[in-house]
Amino acid sequence: MKKFFMPVFLLGIFFTSCSKDEVSEEVDPKTEVEERDLTVDFFIHRAMADWYLYEAEVPELQKDFFESTQEKKDFFADYDAPEDVYEKLQASHDRFSFMWDDYTELEKMLYSGIEKTTGMIYAWGGIGDGEDVFVITRYVLPNSSADQAGIERGDIFMEVDGQQLTRSNYRQMLSQDSFTVSYAEIGNDGIGLTGQTADLTGSELAENPVHIAKVIEHEGLKVGYLMYNGFTSDFDPQLNEAFGYFKSQGVDELVIDLRYNGGGSVETASDLASMITGGFEGEILAEMIMNEKWKAIYEKEAPEYVNFRFNNKVHTGEQINSLNLGRVYVIATFGSASASELLINGLDPYIDVVHIGSNTAGKYQSSRTLYDSDHVMFAKQNVNPAHKYAIQPLISKIANSDGRSDYDEGLTPDISAAEGLNYLPLGDPEEPMLKVALNAISGGTQGDQATGTMKHMVADRFEIEGSSDMFKPTYQRMYINEVPVMEMK
Repeated sequence: MKKFFMPVFLLGIFFTSCSKDEVSEEVDPKTEVEERDLTVDFFIHRAMADWYLYEAEVPELQKDFFESTQEKKDFFADYDAPEDVYEKLQASHDRFSFMWDDYTELEKMLYSGIEKTTGMIYAWGGIGDGEDVFVITRYVLPNSSADQAGIERGDIFMEVDGQQLTRSNYRQMLSQDSFTVSYAEIGNDGIGLTGQTADLTGSELAENPVHIAKVIEHEGLKVGYLMYNGFTSDFDPQLNEAFGYFKSQGVDELVIDLRYNGGGSVETASDLASMITGGFEGEILAEMIMNEKWKAIYEKEAPEYVNFRFNNKVHTGEQINSLNLGRVYVIATFGSASASELLINGLDPYIDVVHIGSNTAGKYQSSRTLYDSDHVMFAKQNVNPAHKYAIQPLISKIANSDGRSDYDEGLTPDISAAEGLNYLPLGDPEEPMLKVALNAISGGTQGDQATGTMKHMVADRFEIEGSSDMFKPTYQRMYINEVPVMEMK
């Protein structure tokens, strides 16, 4: 994971207490406290006071809160680093605003899906009631170190470099540049090492979020299956190509698997909705609700900016391949957030959306990258060359065409299902969650808890608690690619 630079701490002047009989140490009047550079702090405050969705809830962001520039400096100086100031200026219920100390890296991750990775995308969980944890592979990125090492979905590991993974060390151990993992397996008696190992090395990779696009023959129907792992705008052409394939095959039904999709570009969500439907061009899929300042500005200057509509072209100009479906089956879980939820919520007023899985994350706000520039929009033009910090604050709520938003507890499934630890290959008709979707296509409404195999005879001893994605800055984020750049006084 990217590390922020270390803060510069204020230097204290220490005094020695003396009795009447002791000689007091004199303090050189020229000695001064070293002050922290507050450039980034001022940028954060300006940007948050202007764009932050919950600006009205934060006293320090109000126009007259500080009586002078010096009072504002003193406020910043009470914190050790800009990150601490940023956290202080967020509403207490904000789970999703974040900042990054190198906007070049941030842009790669947000828009191109590029990051340093071994290619092993995993979940982690506890073993019994102790501190030990295991990891289980969810999927592997093609052409990655994990792919070359032969790691597959469902592979389990307990050790890294011969050391047991625990709640306190697993994140550090699995984020090294290179390391060796030890395979484990679950049996009737619990979990144990197999003696097999694999060597992994991290490298910069761009993940194509279109992980699987296939057609399944099911009871005389052609069912399109799309495993889609991120709304990454640079891969919109590949997404459109997948729908061109579905269209050429004449699919009757469609299953979109978003179980591991934490979100991404709102514009890409609009494109995907249009690929599914095709019959609502120009209609509103979703609407942004901003703070009072920007709500008033955009209502007057650019009212269309806040609306995301069904359309007929991806942002690169290619005609969208639409399936003209009146129903879609979506596999979604707590790992499905932001743009994944926007897709489900946005489609709901228009077509039949059958949600299979569990409650989603409850992330209905969008963010935008703000740079330290002299531009009123905090756009990247004339960016301050003194640092590379950028912030990604929440700037709007997203509502569907019926005004539905604020689903803090997530979107509730129509059919409950879980994959448990039965990690059959994704796209396999017997894979537990896809099996439920295919059953629903056949008219069934019964969910599945993926029980009955050896792995699930001992599943009560193991509990999935998190995933490798949860430490990424893009985890469960929804962002706006561009805003209308307006010159305003």
